[in-house]
Amino acid sequence: MKFSQLADYFEKLEAISSRIELTNILSELFKNVSGKEIDKVAYLLQGRVAPFFEPIEIGMADKMVIQALARACGVEAGQINKLNVELGDLGLVIGRLSKQQTPARQASPGEAGGANSKQLSILDVYDGLYKIATTGGEGSVEKKINTLVDLLTGLNAKSAKHLVRITLAKLRLGIGDPTVMDALSVAKTGDKSARPILEQAYNKTSDLGFVAKIYWSFDNAQDALNAVKKAKLVVGKPVRPALAERLPNAEEVIKRVGTEFGAEPKYDGFRIQAHLSRGEVQIFSRNLENMTHMFPDLVGATKKEVKAGTAILEGEAIAYNPLTEEFLPFQETTKRRRKYNVGEFAEKLPLKLFAFDLLYLDGKDITALSYKERRRKLEQIISKGGLILVATERVLHSAEELR
Repeated sequence: MKFSQLADYFEKLEAISSRIELTNILSELFKNVSGKEIDKVAYLLQGRVAPFFEPIEIGMADKMVIQALARACGVEAGQINKLNVELGDLGLVIGRLSKQQTPARQASPGEAGGANSKQLSILDVYDGLYKIATTGGEGSVEKKINTLVDLLTGLNAKSAKHLVRITLAKLRLGIGDPTVMDALSVAKTGDKSARPILEQAYNKTSDLGFVAKIYWSFDNAQDALNAVKKAKLVVGKPVRPALAERLPNAEEVIKRVGTEFGAEPKYDGFRIQAHLSRGEVQIFSRNLENMTHMFPDLVGATKKEVKAGTAILEGEAIAYNPLTEEFLPFQETTKRRRKYNVGEFAEKLPLKLFAFDLLYLDGKDITALSYKERRRKLEQIISKGGLILVATERVLHSAEELR
């Protein structure tokens, strides 16, 4: 598919707000996308070129994009800045300038905007953006800008607008991952019946492009779903965190969960997911960011205190005063999220991890087990008296007990 065709669908999506219409337009898009393109389109819809847990960011700030726009359109950066203040969107800026002016230079054959420059494919644009995201070292800023210029000079005004928005992760399409999964289901089955299976696979892999590619590998809908169902948890790839739902009072809790349930305190720290594999540990945030380097104390504790060959566990980390054993406010705990002076702050603000769930153990995905069974296994593998504690739990039976 040509990128200009993708931009046409983006225009339609931007123009409406109805969830049903958004889903239908997306499903129409997916029906026209090839198996080689489907994962790329899924990532581009997220404003990315890779899943969230991979440290591959397009990483172009407004100033860099403004320089690229100025070169592509043959105007001064000051004019771009002025239009940006007026329009509040660099995508609209390049859209207007592309309609008004001939680009300052046309890319030569072999470059991104070479022969048939207005006919760049989705793969051409994706490859250019991936090149931008992975370019580093000396002179990388100039290389990133030049790559974006080459792409812009190979696109029409509408396509350039959406390319700039993708580059800045400001798509303004009004869709999220749930709508994308609904649309994938509708495109293959005609309805949203496949959504739960797609979502389960996405929750396990945190990789929407990967799930879409598996789903698109089979023409037959049932074969596609069977393949998606086989998606597994993998140690080293974060699992999307399950989120709590607020209820107004204890009585509503009883209505929802029944008359026997586990109750835990709300720990005021930050959520982490620890992955252990044969003595190696990785730690991810609730946003799927790899934060291993920030928490050497928890890495060491996981190696020492988790009695398993492989495991994925979730918990809440809280800073504490080692002299008084008093836990510190959330504002103090968040100071541990840092790139520099990690060792110094690990000593100033040591952490304890309250583990509350176990997702994977010794080569097996155990998410299908009941919470009670997972909790029992969690208690069995955590050594006592260390930095990793099993979250306090009470089994209750009534609203009064919960209060």
